[in-house]
Amino acid sequence: MRHTPRLSPFLVPILLLGCGGSAPPPQEDAGQPAASEATLTACDLLTQAEVEQATGIPVTAVTPKDSGVFSSCSYEADDWIKGSGVLYYPSLSPVAGSAALADFLRQDLEKDQAPYTTPQPMDGLGDAAAAYQATDGVQFFLVVQKGSQRIVVSGPNGEALSGLARLALSRF
Repeated sequence: MRHTPRLSPFLVPILLLGCGGSAPPPQEDAGQPAASEATLTACDLLTQAEVEQATGIPVTAVTPKDSGVFSSCSYEADDWIKGSGVLYYPSLSPVAGSAALADFLRQDLEKDQAPYTTPQPMDGLGDAAAAYQATDGVQFFLVVQKGSQRIVVSGPNGEALSGLARLALSRF
């Protein structure tokens, strides 16, 4: 059996949303973010226990990363495709509702010819929210924006993502 290297489904939104051009250009007179934003990271938004409880999948490792623009937290499982994750962008341009966010995501996914379904707007989460999944159905993604802060919650259980997103939003 030949092993074909694959990009982790958790990393694809990092690449897509990180290159989407939605972050405002740096300004010399921009003030420092609020103390909570300055110290908040993706791993502060969800605990290992919360992810395990929501997905029903044991987490074998938690891996934080910080790019300087966003932070990520991978909740790894024995089978890599069953892992979950959260990305946290502390300072992006606000979007005008869920339909606008879904359209932005759709354009990025189409531009990069990514193998994902068309993002669908969702109501009731933050200021704007949209969900999509890998076309093979193994990973689901929920993108939520609240003010200038955006999170992307991913995992193998699409039904669990709304609850995890609500928990993460409560910590902004």
